[in-house]
Amino acid sequence: MAQQSTGKIKYILIGGIAAVGLVLAVMAITGYPPSKDEVTGSIGVANRYRDGQVTEQDVKIEDADVQALLQNDKVIEILQSPEFQELASKPANLELMMDPTFKELASNPTFKELASYPTFMELASNPTFKELAGNPTFKELASNPTFKELASNPTFMELAGNPA
Repeated sequence: MAQQSTGKIKYILIGGIAAVGLVLAVMAITGYPPSKDEVTGSIGVANRYRDGQVTEQDVKIEDADVQALLQNDKVIEILQSPEFQELASKPANLELMMDPTFKELASNPTFKELASYPTFMELASNPTFKELAGNPTFKELASNPTFKELASNPTFMELAGNPA
């Protein structure tokens, strides 16, 4: 019986040495523990950039309308919304905002009034209308001077609005 227990101890000892050898080999291959140059953490002094307090002279908003907008709770809520953040992160939308034609349209009082109507917003968000507005043939028609003249004619608009 003593011989049997000595045999078990021998296998356990060999298995333990093999396990330690395997662990040491894995540590050597993976580089564990990392050297001091490879370790970063929050222990120690943090190097932070420190500058003076921001003053009113540092932030110049000359347009009173812009200043009023930035102090409006609803505007701040919109600016912080995930939908707006996603919209603002797309380069195509930023290009559109910088386009002089879009700026002219956005500042047009008639367009501003039109955009304030819920029915216009409903139409603008309609997928079928979006598809139509993106259609090159429709764009060509809408930019045609003759069609613009026709569309501004009150009689034509009355006919266009007649469901019969």
